[in-house]
Amino acid sequence: MPGAPRVRLDHLRLLTDDTGLIQHAAHSVPRRESGYATDDNARALVLTARASRGRLAADAAALAPIYLAYLAHAQRPDGLFHNFMSYERTWLDEAGSEDCQGRAAWACAEVLAGNLPTGLKRMARELLDRLRPRLSALTSARGAALTLIAVGREPPDRRAEDRGLALAAAQRLHHLYAACRHHDWHWFEPVLTYANARLPEAMIAAHDMFGESDDLEIALESLAFLTDVTFRDGVFVPIGNRRWYERGRWRSEFDQQPIEAACTASALMAAWRATGLRRHRAEARRALDWFHGRNALHTNVADPARGACHDGIGADGVNTNEGAESTVLYLLALQDYARR
Repeated sequence: MPGAPRVRLDHLRLLTDDTGLIQHAAHSVPRRESGYATDDNARALVLTARASRGRLAADAAALAPIYLAYLAHAQRPDGLFHNFMSYERTWLDEAGSEDCQGRAAWACAEVLAGNLPTGLKRMARELLDRLRPRLSALTSARGAALTLIAVGREPPDRRAEDRGLALAAAQRLHHLYAACRHHDWHWFEPVLTYANARLPEAMIAAHDMFGESDDLEIALESLAFLTDVTFRDGVFVPIGNRRWYERGRWRSEFDQQPIEAACTASALMAAWRATGLRRHRAEARRALDWFHGRNALHTNVADPARGACHDGIGADGVNTNEGAESTVLYLLALQDYARR
């Protein structure tokens, strides 16, 4: 099997101004009127913090401070983060979702683990310290999952400090899984929606931290269920966001979003690193290949030469806009696939 494309940051740089990462694009042109989102800037900070070692270190050093500055500005005095900001730099919400808080924590943890300047690490630590009391109150599945992933990426001394926070998040996912699991439904919720694979990925992170076999069993069982639902004859067919997939009902085929392919590839790579089973890496590659034409429409969703990604595929074809979420998640999937 030929190697996956290398991470390129051309389109990411195009979408980034001195405030942060612009949320949407019209085709490949940034749509300034769409403003910015903490979700996107946090993901971009994860990407650049991870890229701070290796051939993209210079690009990471230039871009990471922009995304971190956005997060610093987005944090409220009580520790929570706003999410949406207009192009005129006016906040459009009171506070972001639980997912948003978890992504901000993950981004700060990646800065602490990366090879970025000391000043950026100090800022990330301050943001994370202010957010920490709020993380323990997150109750949603993805809020808990992102908290676990965040703590799992922290340096060892910090991870030991946040052990209780991670244990509480893992227990929350255990509770959700026990409440929803049935003989025909091995999942944490009664519906499959978005970023599904982040949940088993978080349970793998819990196993890595605590060594509990139950964590890995839940991770692998739920991931197997998800892949059974989303792989068809070796082709990745993610849950569409029109109606999602509620237990006992028909699953939605379209619109298919890059976030599902990216999260699935990343979770399968985590499973491969945890178990050493080659099939997980092979499945990760098939999820990644969704971007490169191995999908329901046999069409390219991403442009590896520019590091850009379209916003998904519908029944009638590709959404040719190349927004921040799609682009960053594609690059994160490439990054995860290359990481041993």
